Amino acid sequence: QLQDRVRELSQELDDERNETSRLSEESAKLTELVSEKERLLLEAAELMQEAQRHYETQRERAEALLSERTDAVVASENLRSQMQDAAERHNFETQELSTTIERLRAENDRLANEIEELSGDQ
Repeated sequence: QLQDRVRELSQELDDERNETSRLSEESAKLTELVSEKERLLLEAAELMQEAQRHYETQRERAEALLSERTDAVVASENLRSQMQDAAERHNFETQELSTTIERLRAENDRLANEIEELSGDQ
């Protein structure tokens, strides 16, 4: 009976050793898994920081481009306005010159008729 008890205790000891070994391996695997997850989290954090820097750079670039576009639109509108003013001024001056030419032609015709009348009387 003692030998049976020794064999039984020996078997329990072997079972405990096997269980301890299995738990130790599982613990090592879990520790490795935790380490891998920590590494991945650090890598993800670095990627997020890089993405944030890229976002900020692109946002600043977009703001600069928007500002340049706004300036270009304002400059274009100013130039359009100046050209419209110049065209209106040119049209006015052309009308003034046309009126002056018509008046001078009428005056020239009147003077020519007057000269003709004066020449014909003598």
